[in-house]
Amino acid sequence: MKTNNHKFIFYTIEGSKIKSIFTYDIMLGTTLYYVFKALFSIEILSLIGCIVGTEAVKRLRNCKFT
Repeated sequence: MKTNNHKFIFYTIEGSKIKSIFTYDIMLGTTLYYVFKALFSIEILSLIGCIVGTEAVKRLRNCKFT
């Protein structure tokens, strides 16, 4: 008879991570999208600009300047 070894993995997410995701990805991305949309009036440039801008802010935030 076989025994089943099922594993249960439980992930926890800190509140600060949720706040960070909300702030940077949603709010900043939306703001950048509308700024680029007003500047260029081209949908694809607005989309690319908000993605690149959000990623740049996240990477600069994690970068340590010495």
